Amino acid sequence: MPRVPKAPKSPSAKKGGRKQVRNAKTKETVTTIVNLLQLKDNCLLQYGLAKSTIEKYTLQLSQGEEWHKNQVKLEGEGVDQCQGRPWTLDQLRMAFDLTPNEISAQVLSLFIAHMCFNIDLGKSTAEQIHAGFKWWWSQNSKCRGTWAWNEEREMDRESGDRPGSDENDQGGQE
Repeated sequence: MPRVPKAPKSPSAKKGGRKQVRNAKTKETVTTIVNLLQLKDNCLLQYGLAKSTIEKYTLQLSQGEEWHKNQVKLEGEGVDQCQGRPWTLDQLRMAFDLTPNEISAQVLSLFIAHMCFNIDLGKSTAEQIHAGFKWWWSQNSKCRGTWAWNEEREMDRESGDRPGSDENDQGGQE
């Protein structure tokens, strides 16, 4: 089969290369503050954590909440006759709230033990649960950084602060 020479391209049929796209001037428009706030929130979800990560965290949180409700119900009915409980019923009720209390870590470890040993799920599930609750509790602006329970004030405090060092301190509340 004989070769047919290609016809030369006309100058008007140019390809748009990367440099042209990168150097192309975009029209700047004025965007309202409300639209910018919405865009920021959408991008935080998009770029802060992966969508599938947030879905997994939400799944683990919902499973934790369901397990927690059942435990509170059992404690309220007095099914477990153990007298040496390390918490009160009110503390247990608020263990998985947005602001963790002094028993939240213990209850979370019990939930992880339930999922890993009773239901026989793996180490990755334990890590997902831990990361999900860490993410959930980090949504509260008072629960950021390294924290330790302060018995005197009955609230979480940043471990770098000394309890009672400032009389006017509101215990981490802004």
